[in-house]
Amino acid sequence: MARLVAGANPLSTDATGGADFQGPVSAQGLTLNGGNPLAVPALNINGDGNMTKNPRIPWGVYLKQTSNATGVTFAQWPNSTPMVLKGMFGIALGASGGCSSPISFWIHNVTQNTDSNTVTFANGAGNTNNLTGQSFQIAAGETAQFRYTATRCTTSLFDAIITAEFEPQ
Repeated sequence: MARLVAGANPLSTDATGGADFQGPVSAQGLTLNGGNPLAVPALNINGDGNMTKNPRIPWGVYLKQTSNATGVTFAQWPNSTPMVLKGMFGIALGASGGCSSPISFWIHNVTQNTDSNTVTFANGAGNTNNLTGQSFQIAAGETAQFRYTATRCTTSLFDAIITAEFEPQ
């Protein structure tokens, strides 16, 4: 299969020496000259239009069962790029009961020793409130942990999937 490279078989040229190629175009040691800035590339997937913001990344974790404890870490992510927590939500097969306060979940930044806002499972509820509009930052090289607190529950929350939604920066 022939590959088009800069300088080979342009579809059209103009008076300035510019050329149009049908892609993909690859080049090694490409040098760009001229006074015009290079246009920012646009990403268009299946004709849905150009993306205007960073895609969001879900971090979904499974928790078999809660225990009566405070600040339990049940998942960890060593982060490689700057990102911002935008929201969290959860769903559980079995709801908790008799807790002295709602079971709460949050993201903990190990490096900075800081916590995001929490989402909660109320007594007898199988879904959390959907916490959006967060702006909790995790820098590259920092470690994020999913944590929960459940106090004096007579029935544990079990088979829960908790999801945090991050946006790369």
